[in-house]
Amino acid sequence: MEYFSERCIECLRSKDDKNAIFALDFPPKVDATELAKILSSKGITLYDWHKIVLMFYTKNRIDEFLEILDFLTKSEIDKKIYDKEELQTIKIKLLNCQAAYYLKLATKETEKTKREELFAKVLSVLNKSDRITINESLLFVLKGYLLFYQGSFDAALNYFENGQLNNDRSVTAHLGRVN
Repeated sequence: MEYFSERCIECLRSKDDKNAIFALDFPPKVDATELAKILSSKGITLYDWHKIVLMFYTKNRIDEFLEILDFLTKSEIDKKIYDKEELQTIKIKLLNCQAAYYLKLATKETEKTKREELFAKVLSVLNKSDRITINESLLFVLKGYLLFYQGSFDAALNYFENGQLNNDRSVTAHLGRVN
């Protein structure tokens, strides 16, 4: 695990290739929580956390993806390394990432009870993000999509409009309004 952690850091710090982390060879099974603990002790940037989470997702390593997201959104990342605003920004990004994943699962689910459970999970994650800040454009858009897929079209439209007001260049807010 230590070797893999060092390779992750090496790839993240690579100045030659911005996508080096995505080319990293994975061991068959990674203890994602252990990896997150090691990497957090090394003080990698919060932007890099987002890249690591996306790396697991793009490699279709969903269990590790969810495990790292869960670790990062539940634990306290070392506050001595990051300032409060930066910490809030990455937590919101990670929570929104987690909510978007569960929303994707919910929209594909055919069994009604499982679908409702996933919608509840999405709402729970979005509420955590909402407690950090309420003026996040993507948060409005995700809530809009949640309501849209639940059949509350007028309420969804209000969230898309709010997302658009916060960030007029938000493509997702414009797409939500078109739906």
